[in-house]
Amino acid sequence: KTIQDILINPEIAICIYSYNKTIARKFVNQVKNALENRKLKRLFPDIIPENPDSGKYSYVNEDGVVVTNKFSWSTNELTVKRKAGRKEPTLSGYGLVTGQPTGMHFDLLIYDDVVTPDSVRTSEQNRYTTEQFRMSLNTGSGENVRVRIIGTRYSLYDTYFHILNPRYEKEGIMGGSKYSLRCYPCRTNDGTPVLYTDEYLKDKRNIMVSFVYDSQMMCNPQFSSDVGFNEEWIIERCNTADVYNKRDMYNFYIIVDPANTKSNKSDFTAMVVVALNGDGKYYIPEIIRDKLLLTERINDLMHLVVKWTNSRGKPVVFYEQSGLSSDTQ
Repeated sequence: KTIQDILINPEIAICIYSYNKTIARKFVNQVKNALENRKLKRLFPDIIPENPDSGKYSYVNEDGVVVTNKFSWSTNELTVKRKAGRKEPTLSGYGLVTGQPTGMHFDLLIYDDVVTPDSVRTSEQNRYTTEQFRMSLNTGSGENVRVRIIGTRYSLYDTYFHILNPRYEKEGIMGGSKYSLRCYPCRTNDGTPVLYTDEYLKDKRNIMVSFVYDSQMMCNPQFSSDVGFNEEWIIERCNTADVYNKRDMYNFYIIVDPANTKSNKSDFTAMVVVALNGDGKYYIPEIIRDKLLLTERINDLMHLVVKWTNSRGKPVVFYEQSGLSSDTQ
């Protein structure tokens, strides 16, 4: 499709963005090798330079004057025969996360493999990749810029999710994307294999973790059986009032997993009260999950300790070690 875009309009300027420049150069090199094909050069002699290694080509303009133009032809960027002069090459490759171009404006932005295992390794890296995607849109040439995005899902809330749901991060609203999605999973809706045999896909699923298979092969990183649960699986064995009224029958423990900051981008602090008695079962009468400042975490924890203290003594508190070191400094 990129080659077709060039041959239809040789005056076009295209930028291929990938997660890093190394990946982007591979895509540019693919196009470069294809344009060097002898048959293609014979079919489009007015577009593809005869001798790309020379770094220049000549043509006769409307006034009958022979004009010589210089051009670039490498794995970084390439330029076909043009009538109009512009600083942007026909095709360039840049990294999305590092090395975005400055002072360049393209007619077509292609995002190919901007999401990788590295980009979703941490929530901060995932967020940064999404921010860099938004920033890169400024390298478009204006209202008429076209955008094409190709890639594989690696996480439910990856950059592609936020592209398809642009208001989700601030307002929690799904949908609203200006981009149309074409999704090609390895099986159709009725389970028929596409491209691969049924046996091959079954082997793939057995080898892969279920979530990886759903993301990579089914193009659907929704919570799979390995990482999700249904609410109906949670069976209510007690309620807070019952446990509190009979609290002298239980030993209480409080498990704390703190988050250091309180912001839209920070993680949640979780505090779980666990109650045990002689029946060998675990009861969870109370949970706090919120974004809290240090003073708020201390106040909530003290409240839980006081509330669940009984005739047997105070609850035993287990505080996540690195968070404890940070909170006590």
